[in-house]
Parts: sequence; structure tokens; C-alpha cells
Amino acid sequence: MEAMSLLGLLSEALGILNLLQSDEKIDKNLEFSEILRDAKRFCLKNWQIADDMPLQLYSTGLVFAPTRAIVRKNFGKELPDWISTLPEVEQTWSTELQILEGHTGAVYSVAFAPNGHLLASGSYDKTVKLWDTATGALQQTLEGHSDSCRCVAFSPDSRFVASGSFDKTVKIWNSVTASLQQSLMGHLDSGILFPWAAVPELPPELILAPNSAFINIYRLSSWTRGVIIPLLVMRHHQPIYPLPNGLSASNNYLDELWCNPADKLVPYTPPGFDLTQNSFWAIDYLLHFLGGPLRISPLRRYAVQKCISWILEHQDKEGDWTGFYPSTAQNIMALKLEGFDLKSSPVQRGIEAVERLARQDGQGKQIQVTTSPVWDTVLMTVALCDTGMPSSRDYAEKAVQWIKGNQILETYGDWQVYRPQLAPGGFCFQYFNRYCPDFDDTAAAILAIVKQDGSAVKSEAVLRATEFLLALQNRDGGWGAFEVDNDSLFLNKMPFSDMDCLSDPATADVTGRVLEAWGLLLEKSQHEDSLPGHLISRVRQSANRAIAYLIATQEPTGAWFGRWGVNYIYGTSNVLCGLARFAAHINSIPDVVAPALEWLKSIQNMDGGWGESLLSYKDTKYAGIGPSTASQTAWALMALLPFLPATDTVVVRGIQYLLRTQTKVVGKGLSWPESHSTGVGFVNWFYMKYELYPHYFPMMALARWTQAAAINN
Repeated sequence: MEAMSLLGLLSEALGILNLLQSDEKIDKNLEFSEILRDAKRFCLKNWQIADDMPLQLYSTGLVFAPTRAIVRKNFGKELPDWISTLPEVEQTWSTELQILEGHTGAVYSVAFAPNGHLLASGSYDKTVKLWDTATGALQQTLEGHSDSCRCVAFSPDSRFVASGSFDKTVKIWNSVTASLQQSLMGHLDSGILFPWAAVPELPPELILAPNSAFINIYRLSSWTRGVIIPLLVMRHHQPIYPLPNGLSASNNYLDELWCNPADKLVPYTPPGFDLTQNSFWAIDYLLHFLGGPLRISPLRRYAVQKCISWILEHQDKEGDWTGFYPSTAQNIMALKLEGFDLKSSPVQRGIEAVERLARQDGQGKQIQVTTSPVWDTVLMTVALCDTGMPSSRDYAEKAVQWIKGNQILETYGDWQVYRPQLAPGGFCFQYFNRYCPDFDDTAAAILAIVKQDGSAVKSEAVLRATEFLLALQNRDGGWGAFEVDNDSLFLNKMPFSDMDCLSDPATADVTGRVLEAWGLLLEKSQHEDSLPGHLISRVRQSANRAIAYLIATQEPTGAWFGRWGVNYIYGTSNVLCGLARFAAHINSIPDVVAPALEWLKSIQNMDGGWGESLLSYKDTKYAGIGPSTASQTAWALMALLPFLPATDTVVVRGIQYLLRTQTKVVGKGLSWPESHSTGVGFVNWFYMKYELYPHYFPMMALARWTQAAAINN
């Protein structure tokens, strides 16, 4: 090898080894075959050394050969005497055949020629390099692009290689002569459906920020964290996939994803005069500039590995990530990009989780964004208990047993980051979301369990849920959905915050439900076996703080904003149901309640019902305005009933609306049809239609009116 290199015949040396290996007679000689295989591995491993400095083969190549390598055993005596301490090396050759070095920037794509002789690589350094697959020698460097080369491909006969670049061109080269054959121009952008250049930077190094840092992953809401961490991995890899129809980026293959397809190649734009937004944009611009060096740094590799570890640690054993389709799908994609096989356990379980979200109907298979079994069960149980009907008792008892069985008592979720001493005890919305129990479901579960059996106030399920909610009350007195003190709203000014929901601050609707649960616990503690004394004191203190928060967040109209239900009717209903349990003991509550009641009266529709459209999230002038729906009418009635007599004209008209619109359904019984979405995922972006909302909420309203009417009579 040394001599052949000095003669400039290094490629021929490897060719001779390949020729000898192909000889059938030699192949049958196991000992000689092993010598040839070992010699070839040595040549491939030290090709660059032999080409640049052939006389250094003994001091640089042989020294680092595996201890059991045949070449080392045969030539070990030739090691230079001046090397006193030999490095620690592997015993046998690794699976790595060659390392091809020569690019000065990150390598984005590689492609083997169909004839197997060449390998092409496209790089951030704006070049395409062609390598000899047999020897690893650099054959050609193709230069001409003015921006990074993101994709390369060979023609079927291997004579030509095409390269696509962020400079909006495709170039075709002769793979033998390296001459440029043609430049194809005309793309409005970089030859892909949506360019990575139009996507804000998401550096994986974000995961390395300590939990005490001003910005870290745990300052993001749980729903953001579940999708951001896989996106950090995806943004690092920047995968590019061909469109199934094989056409260029100017086609209409996925135009359905855009409200206006003409805007699909418009990148995000820098902000105006907001200092915080401009600061984040400047950081993003800097990260774009440093993208190449960062992608090949050891720190980047470590950060990506930390992301993958987080992803694996946060997968429920059933396969879900947060019980939410976007996070589950994106985590699967991140694992795939990191080399996980489709048949690997995490990916397989993730795919099974997605399948569970699928539903088949006349239009084919559709994916639900999530499911709500715990939420629906606790609220239906509350409705059954409110009716007080003997026929409902068995159903309610069975439901409560199921609810208790779904309490999260062992898994320590993300809340432990800021409450490390707190034991689990919450409930989640979905079947599987153990790492992110939510406060709304937990409060509703307390209501269902205690309404079904007043003595359950001292049960482990209620005590654990109570401790859980007490420990996760915000400094401002309210509760968010999943996180404590997750109110860094400035994060919404980051370039990738397209929905302004990166945080999980306290909301009036969740706080109102927790307050209702606290009121029920304190009420039952007066008549049934009580909560422990120290817990009663803490619940009272917590309730006082929650009431102060609700007073501070009341709108000038008297209403409260609804984060998780549409909109001011929902928020006001939850708050008044909570305040009602404390109105007799706290003098300030009637003054707060009065304008809320007047607002609800003022927005009642002519048909006796209440309704509010999604437009109220766009403009407050639409607050409380919309066609009547069963669920929103029920919310309004439940808010009014604790404070108005059952015979009040407004209340009676609302009850008459529900009675008049109740409709026969398939099978036994009656329900209420409802076509409007009254549930909220992300304000102004994602709304939900709960199939059971127009059933159990009217059940609650009618049952509570019946009780109130009996008392009035």
C-alpha cells in the first residue's frame, strides 16, 4: 500500500484486492479470504493517510488497527520504537467501513449511483462531491450553486447527477467529467413544497437549559412541550420528502392545507416595533446564520440524544404521547429520523396509539385529535347524581369505580419539576396521558365521586386529588390546565408561536370548577365524615385565594372569559357555580355576582335559549351572541339557578327551550341535537364538538331546576 501510493496507484491497489476477493478459488480458501478482507479494511480505514502521507502508515495506520487484526499481527514488529505508549483500540474491525471527509459544512443528502460505483453528497458548503464507493476516494467536486445543496440524485444510467439547492435551481452534471450540463430555473422557492428556510429555527440545545432558566422546556405548556421536543429533532434533520405525484413545488398536491394556496410559499416575516418580538427574531436570524456549524457540533449531537431520551421517557406504555394526535405523530417521526425502525417497540406502540384515534365512517378513515373518556364519564356521573333518580344510582356507582381506577397514583409527571415532593393524584382527560394529568378533570372527578357518595370525602381518591390540586395552585390564586405558574406569556412572541398558546396561565373556567369542588368538600365535611382538620384549613385558604383571582379577572360586562368552552357563557357559568358555594359566607361575592347575572339575562335569545359563536374569540362585541344551543343554554341555567328562584321568567324560558328542543334518538330515550362546536382546544385555531355536551349538561340543568322548584314550592 505504501509503494502503490508513492507510485500514484492507490486505487489500483484496492482494485487488485477486490479482484482477488472475487476469485472463486480464493474465496474457498478461508484463511486467505480472511487476509484479503482484513487487508481491504485496513486500506479503506487508512486511505486518506496513505494518499496524503504514505510514509506515515506505520506510525498512524498500524498503531490504530484493531489488536486482533491480521495486518497488525503480521506487521506488529514494524511499529516505530519511538512510540512508547500504544493507544487503546478495539479488538476487531467495527461495522464502519469508511469515513468520507471533505465537505466544510453539514451534509444534507447522499445518493448511490445505480451502477454502485459512485456516491454523491450535497452539503451546506454549496458543493456536491462524488466519491468512489470502492475506495472512498474523492472523484469530483461540483461547484456552481450559490446556496446549500439539499438533495442529490443520479440518472438511471449513472451518467448524470442532479442537485437541488436553496438557490432555487436544479443543476444537472456529468458524473464522469464533472461538467455542468444544465441549470433549471423557475422555482419560486427552493424546489420543495415548503422550504425549511421559511420555518423558524428550533435548536435542540433548548432541551439543555436548566429548569431554573428564564427560558426552558418546562416554562412551555405541556401541549407545547409534547410537540416542540420532537420538532427540535425534526428541525435538526430537516427532512425533505418527494411528493407522491412526483411534480415540482409549484403543483397543487397539498393546496387543501392552505386557506389561500397562493400564500403557501410566503415565509414568516419579522415583527414591527415590539422589542421582545424583535429580540426573539434577532436570535432566530443568528441561529439561521449559525445553522451549519451548530449541526455538526458535539453539543448538537448530545442535545438531540437528550431529546430522544425525553421522548422515550414520556411515552405511555400503551404508546401515546399526551394522548394527543399531534404530539404522538410527531414523536414517531422524530424517532424515525433518529434511526428507529418501524418495527421497534416505541414506534410500533406509537402507531397503535394513532390507530386508536382513528374512526371509520362513510367518508373513510379519519383521525380524532384526542378522546375524552375520563372527562365525559365524570361529567355524565355528575349529571346522573344531580337527577337523584333511583334508576341512576347503579350507573353512577359503576362509573365512579371506573373513575377511581383511572386516577394517576404512581406516575410522576412533568409537574414534579417544580413540585418534586408532591405525590401523584390527578386525573387525565384521555385514556392514556399519565405524565400530564389536568386540573379540570381532577376537580370534576372530585365532584363526581363526592356527589355519588358523600362519605367519599375522606377516601384516598379524594384526599390524593385534593392534595394534588392544592399544591398546584398558581401564585395568582387561579389554576391553569396542566401546569403551575406557567404564565410566561412573553414566550408567545417567539417566531414559532403561531397560535399564541405556548403558556398555560390560570383561567377563570378551570378555577371556577376547582372552587366548586372545594365548596362541595367543605359542605360535606359539615355533615359527613370530614376531611382532616389541617386539610379543611388549607382548602379554605385556597378557596379565598381563588375567589380573589376570579374577582380580579371579571370582565367589565360582568362575564368571565371561557378558555376551554365557548366562551363567556361557559366561563361565567363555571365561575358562578363555584362562587355559589361560598356566597352565603363571603360578603364580597354578591357584588361580583350581580353584574354577571344581569349580563346573562341580557343575552338570552328570543327562543328562550342561549348561544355564543366562535366569533366572540375574535371580537368581544360578539360575546354571548349566537344561535341557541342545548349545551350553552344549560351552562347559563346552571349559572342562574343558585341565585334566582326557579320561577324567574328568564329561568323558566330557558327550561322551556330545553324541553321544547329535546328530540328522539336512535334507541331509547331523548337527547338534544347540536351542530355547533362548543369546546375549545386552542382559541382562534382549534375547536371541538363534544358529542355528549348537549346531553349531560342539559341533564344537569333540568335536574337542578327540578330541585330548586321543589325547594321553592
